[in-house]
Amino acid sequence: MKKFTLCLLLLSLFVGCGEQEKKEYFESGEVSVQSFYKGDKKHGKSTEFYESGVVSKKLNYRNGDLSGENVTYYPDGKIKSIINYRDGKKHGEATFYYPDGSLKEKAEYKNGKLYGEDILYYPNGNIEQKSIYKDGKRNGITYAYYSDGKLQGEMEFKDGKRDGKSLWISPTGVLIEKSFYKDDKLDGEFFVYYDNGQVQAKGIYKENLLQGDFTTYDRNGKVLEKTNYENGREVIFK
Repeated sequence: MKKFTLCLLLLSLFVGCGEQEKKEYFESGEVSVQSFYKGDKKHGKSTEFYESGVVSKKLNYRNGDLSGENVTYYPDGKIKSIINYRDGKKHGEATFYYPDGSLKEKAEYKNGKLYGEDILYYPNGNIEQKSIYKDGKRNGITYAYYSDGKLQGEMEFKDGKRDGKSLWISPTGVLIEKSFYKDDKLDGEFFVYYDNGQVQAKGIYKENLLQGDFTTYDRNGKVLEKTNYENGREVIFK
């Protein structure tokens, strides 16, 4: 629904520091935003509402920039996120929640960029994914998990791109795929496995393109087919 703005200057409040309270309203007459200003910039607490009257955001400003702890809410009043800011940028801990109140994500920011550990959670509380960031980019090993807590995969990153080994594991704990990346592209050996641990297929990639022999096997290790590739294209021998 469209909102219209009506500014109420409460001169009796904060006159000494020159702050003014301003309110915005829904067309229904319910308050949509209640903020304090210093000059033409938001300064101090700012509260936003759903039309039902439930608070949707509790924000803190300093000279027009978000500062300190800022909280958002679901329509039923449960917390959706708690994010810390400094000079208008995310800085410090940030937590996000599912509608039922369980933790969804916990991260650290530095000057507006992800920095340090970032953990995603399933609604049941188990970890879904765990990563390390530096200057907003993933670095090191990212771990992925099934909802029951078992390891699903490991991926190596460098400056936000896949770089190194990547492993994927079945729900029963068996390795089902192993590959290698360089600069976010498949580069190196590539293996796919049966649930009994036997190699199902293997090949070599160079910058995302198959190179050389790509071989498939049956569950007992017998070769089913061998195909040769050059720059991602099958080589036909005559």
